[in-house]
Amino acid sequence: MIPIPHHTGHYAALLFGMPIIADRENVVVVGGGAAGTAIARRLSTMINHTKLNLILVSSRSHMVHYPSIIRTLVESTPGTHGYEDQQSINKAFIPLDHVFDEGHGELVVGTVASIVEDGPHGGHIILEDGTLLTWSVLVLAPGCTWEGPFAFPESKNECLNHMREWRLRFKTAKNIAIAGAGAVGIELATELRGRYPVSRSLYPLLVCASNRLFFA
Repeated sequence: MIPIPHHTGHYAALLFGMPIIADRENVVVVGGGAAGTAIARRLSTMINHTKLNLILVSSRSHMVHYPSIIRTLVESTPGTHGYEDQQSINKAFIPLDHVFDEGHGELVVGTVASIVEDGPHGGHIILEDGTLLTWSVLVLAPGCTWEGPFAFPESKNECLNHMREWRLRFKTAKNIAIAGAGAVGIELATELRGRYPVSRSLYPLLVCASNRLFFA
């Protein structure tokens, strides 16, 4: 088992791609974020697919690409930027069934209820609907838990509604305070200021523990 620690995620029973072949051992990656998808993509180019099944387990059918979503969260000026268009949405919400090299892998969408080690040679995970997946190698990359505008729900339609709701909240806000001056906080403040440069006296307040940006 290869742990990549962070907050536990919610993860089954919807399969995409080629069927899992029962007489092969399973390499299971739990987590459809940046780390999990990068690992699954890399493994799909490396492992012997005549001997191993590669399975990616995620709570969503898509990956939320946070570098892109910061811009799409902020409402654009009508007729100038067009962040509601399909191209921008596709950049922000990337289908996970496209992750694998030449289709060498399976995507399981759902929620992990428990992980069990059965001994030195592997174990199994049980999904919330009762589905059981055995593993010989398990990679845990469940990612982070976000709050506020970045706390996206599971389905793509719910994510789009969440995005539109926060656009409206930003549009109608009189004051905005952003706690944290890391890459995300700075980018969000910059996008907000860029959308409302003159017409509104909206200056996002950036709150951090240091007087230096990107302080670590």
